[in-house]
Amino acid sequence: MLFVAYRVLYVPVNHSGYTPHYLDIFSMASVLLALLLKLPRSHLWLVVTVAAMNMAVVVWAIDTHNLLEYEDWIRRGMPEKTIGASAQSPKQWQ
Repeated sequence: MLFVAYRVLYVPVNHSGYTPHYLDIFSMASVLLALLLKLPRSHLWLVVTVAAMNMAVVVWAIDTHNLLEYEDWIRRGMPEKTIGASAQSPKQWQ
């Protein structure tokens, strides 16, 4: 989540050379690791909740055109960022 937040808020471009869904691998791996380590149920729910929030943030960033794979960015017509660094302010829309 922190990486996505950093990219959205501080990096002026909204595309990268990899698909943001690669970040979901870390979410799934953390849940699997928690299961393998047989964490207590309360800790397991915490890991699952954080993993789900991370996946939701990635999907949100893609859907709002704030973090896209380069080819997907081109295919969508090179949209501008909606928030963060280099996002157009309402004054620029006029």
